[in-house]
Amino acid sequence: PIKIIGRVLWLTVDFVLIEKTIINSLREGIAFLCKVAAFLNKSSIWMHLVLTLCGIGIMLLYYYMRG
Repeated sequence: PIKIIGRVLWLTVDFVLIEKTIINSLREGIAFLCKVAAFLNKSSIWMHLVLTLCGIGIMLLYYYMRG
């Protein structure tokens, strides 16, 4: 009976909790970050302009928030 309970708990924790929940969540998160990185790295003049303006805006925000 102990081996059966151990096997059931092992399958439940390992397969359901770790494999289905944690691993799939990490996989989906990494896939999302890859899509974002691919979008940001498009070779387009508009994307370069937007990212440059965002960078300048962040620098100005930091400068004025620093006091």
